Amino acid sequence: MKAKIFVGLIKITITTSLLMMTTFVAQAGIPSGLDSKVLADIRKASKSFTKLSILTKNGELVGIHSTVGDATFWLKDIEKNDGVVLYETWGYKVLLLQGRLSRDSQEGTLKAMYLSDAKNLKYKSCNLKLKNNGSGGWYIQNAYNNKKVNSINVVATSAGVEKLEGLCP
Repeated sequence: MKAKIFVGLIKITITTSLLMMTTFVAQAGIPSGLDSKVLADIRKASKSFTKLSILTKNGELVGIHSTVGDATFWLKDIEKNDGVVLYETWGYKVLLLQGRLSRDSQEGTLKAMYLSDAKNLKYKSCNLKLKNNGSGGWYIQNAYNNKKVNSINVVATSAGVEKLEGLCP
């Protein structure tokens, strides 16, 4: 039964009622004293789903912010073995992010994990690079073709997320 509920949610555009049913495992809002710059737009069905932003303090990367749920994810949490849950609904962890960042270069390799089969709780993942352009800005680089990623399109099926276009092969 849960799979059918998940299937129904994954096929609709995010609405206020869906956002109210969504659970986030992070504190809300951008904490004061931090700067924020948009990193990528995550889209579903050609509509913006969430924007991911880099959070910096005194020019150093300290976390990532998601506009869905107005959630802040600290580097120490992203670097844990389980990473952070960017999006969860109906008890399903749908989109996760995990990886390591060099404090010296302010760059790193991350892994995006997504629920590909809700019925069997199976996940797929792909790597991405977080790059520092040297002038106070960061961007996501596709780890497979080395192209800059500005937008990630979530492709959903009746079973879950099929792929993250623009990011995963």
